[in-house]
Amino acid sequence: MSKRLDKKKLKRQTTAIESPIAETSASKETINFFIQYQDQEYLETEIISRVKESCLLNGASSDELNTISIYLKPEDKKAYFTYGEDKSGFIEL
Repeated sequence: MSKRLDKKKLKRQTTAIESPIAETSASKETINFFIQYQDQEYLETEIISRVKESCLLNGASSDELNTISIYLKPEDKKAYFTYGEDKSGFIEL
């Protein structure tokens, strides 16, 4: 083979490699995280949404909701939380 044919063949191979690969649609993963204590059962996503709702009812901005820390105390049936710079609260479970 001549060098010219080898170059053309090499170019076709590299062009084929550079072509975009069709993305496969990955199925979204669903995880349910339950907390069980004595005769009670709490769903983690439900607690988070209730905490966010409580923060918004107390006048929190969307920027303050970027960092929320939640402390679950099932023996008291409460979830304590902090958000923003120095704001805190709790919800009854």
